[in-house]
Amino acid sequence: MAAMKIDKVVSSLPDPLDADTVYAVRVGEGFDLYISNSDGTAAYKLNTLNIVVSDTEPASPAMGLIWVDTS
Repeated sequence: MAAMKIDKVVSSLPDPLDADTVYAVRVGEGFDLYISNSDGTAAYKLNTLNIVVSDTEPASPAMGLIWVDTS
């Protein structure tokens, strides 16, 4: 089994990609996760949920939104 690497938060996916690597790509105040394939020719974005961490309930939450109440 190949070793898997996790790369630090980056502003965009590098070119070329490293094989078998998890990339954290900065988006706004958070990040998206991508995983490259075994030969580094493609990176696939992980399916994620919309999570809002706030002490104020969203006025009109989107379908599938998870709200974490911090109050």
